[in-house]
Amino acid sequence: MTFFDELGLKAAEQLEASVGPYVALASYKRLFGADGIVRERGVLGALRCAIALGDDRETEIAATELGRLSGSSPIALGFATRLLDAGKAELAARVAGAELSRTQSALAAYVHARASERAGKEAPAEWDDVARRAQDTSDARVLTHAAACFVDACFTKVRRDRNASLPRARLAELGERAGVAGASAREQISLSRARLFSASRFQRASALSNLEAVAREGDALARDAALQVVARHFDAMTGRLDGVELDRIRAALKHAPAAERVLKLVAEPAPPSAAELARDGGHAALTRAALRVADGESPIAALAEMTSLLGPDLPVPAVAWSAAAAAIDGPTREVSAAAVHFVDRALARSPGLPPGSITDIAEAMLRAGAPEAAERALLEAARHREARALRTLAVAKRASGYGALARGERAAALALLEEAEALFSAIRAEKEAQ
Repeated sequence: MTFFDELGLKAAEQLEASVGPYVALASYKRLFGADGIVRERGVLGALRCAIALGDDRETEIAATELGRLSGSSPIALGFATRLLDAGKAELAARVAGAELSRTQSALAAYVHARASERAGKEAPAEWDDVARRAQDTSDARVLTHAAACFVDACFTKVRRDRNASLPRARLAELGERAGVAGASAREQISLSRARLFSASRFQRASALSNLEAVAREGDALARDAALQVVARHFDAMTGRLDGVELDRIRAALKHAPAAERVLKLVAEPAPPSAAELARDGGHAALTRAALRVADGESPIAALAEMTSLLGPDLPVPAVAWSAAAAAIDGPTREVSAAAVHFVDRALARSPGLPPGSITDIAEAMLRAGAPEAAERALLEAARHREARALRTLAVAKRASGYGALARGERAAALALLEEAEALFSAIRAEKEAQ
């Protein structure tokens, strides 16, 4: 820092204090060529003045200079949040993006993602990046908020886009790792919803306990939202719930306005009847269509209707899973293909799981000539520790590799056989570790 640079900085600061941002802006910009702290304070001063003047072009110029500064800690995120509050989400994203590019900070990534989301951009991938940065730097506070935003963004995307899928494994991971300390009631509900995708019944029970606490301590809006997630989990995991989860569900539903009536549905761990499953519109429509499939009444049309109803807020009734699973080995290829498509999309778009073995369903998919859908189902089965899942997947990949080799597709065959060998190696390692 030279003597003249220091004089220039003091002059700019005095101008800003006495005359205002319009005159001071030009003085701060003259410091962009300075060194060290003078340059940094010049950039921050120019950014401050440009925002005060509402000059978007000058704000962009200052944000560009901000990105060229050295340093590893954010210094201008307050300006980004000020722009967000002013409704200038794209400018806020420019400022936060400059901080992110120069610091790689999880907090800068969080503010950038928030601004991008406010500007109307699809957010799941960016929120996932923020969460990964927070995990890598052990930033628990950012991880909590970013994970909750990721969950919300994933569910929003799947609601809007029928081709989108819920990243079950990643949701479960973030639900398990992100703490709820310091989270709002809404964030606690989102994080608990993610944890309910866990393969561990203890993690799911912990999520249900969190939801019970929100229902007990929160306002009416939070209580109803938490209880809705609890009720959906009961519907989504029918046939898979153990005593621990059922106890937590009962404890939470005691806070429901009609607790006595609701608790009758979970008094026993047996699956609910079709009438119980049909207690709301979505379940009713799915149940009616599933019964048509089971009866052989226009099964292709009924399966297509079931698929059209799928969404992240509607658990699939057990009767629908069962009817579709049976139809995979159906009388015609068309029925089989429609059933495979329903199960594949149900696993992608809906919470919960089939009441029986996912591996059995995947094997039916393989018999039906749907190896890609079968692989997705087997990966989910393996995540839930179904004993035969990995071996079934390995055998299927090996068979596909030999098939590709017979067709002269050597590169594809090599890739498939290498994947099969990796799976067989993982199975052997798991056995040796036991």
